[in-house]
Amino acid sequence: MKLITTMVVTSVLGLSIMGAVAWADDPVPDPTTPPTTMTPPEKQKPAHARPFLPDDVKALVDKVKTDREAFAKEQAALLKTLKGATQEQRDTIREQLQDKRQTFHDSQRALREQIKEKLEALRKEFRDNRDKILDEVKDKAKDAKEHRGGN
Repeated sequence: MKLITTMVVTSVLGLSIMGAVAWADDPVPDPTTPPTTMTPPEKQKPAHARPFLPDDVKALVDKVKTDREAFAKEQAALLKTLKGATQEQRDTIREQLQDKRQTFHDSQRALREQIKEKLEALRKEFRDNRDKILDEVKDKAKDAKEHRGGN
């Protein structure tokens, strides 16, 4: 009986040690890295479902993106210099940060207004020429279908 008890205790102890070792080998996720998520294909919009934007509106949108990236780089550079600066330098850098942020917000606001005005003009043009535009789109779709060999 003593032998059976010793064997049971030894096996339980061995299994628990093996479980702890296996658990320790599991990689621990980095808490600073955000989890990645994938959008299932059925939820992704196909390229043809995206709204049409004229080249001038696309150019404005691209300008917004490039300005945003440039602003972020400038702010990061100023923040990096802030770490090793004296108190006077810090005050100057903080003022620069605030001025650049205000300038960036003003330029972004102006670009948003330009985009808004362009889109409003497009809506008005579409409203005024709705039937003509729809007929042109239908004709193009029909031609493309015939070109592909569709029915």
